[in-house]
Amino acid sequence: MSWGKELDYAYGHEPDANVRERILLLRRVRIDKQEAASVAELELHRSREWAYKWLKRYNNDGMRGLKDKPHSGRPVDVPNAAATATMLKAMSVFVSLTIVYESCSNKDDDEFHC
Repeated sequence: MSWGKELDYAYGHEPDANVRERILLLRRVRIDKQEAASVAELELHRSREWAYKWLKRYNNDGMRGLKDKPHSGRPVDVPNAAATATMLKAMSVFVSLTIVYESCSNKDDDEFHC
């Protein structure tokens, strides 16, 4: 299998959108012979530094270099009770706003009256 086909296969089977974006960068630069800065800025709306970082990671570590490294520090942990309370409050505000909107709308014209 050619290198271009391998990249196409990897792109099509990669579930992580960030990694697919990096594979696309690699394909454009290595197979399509486009300039890294141009691909990053014009096609992917990223900085040239971003492009050079991922190309370097690929050069050093191959395809696994395109995956994010584990982050240090404690993972975010929101207790279930706090998450549920926040969700209920947001739903309550949404329902209240919906009621106000429906009671203030005049069906006879397109204007908003309250």
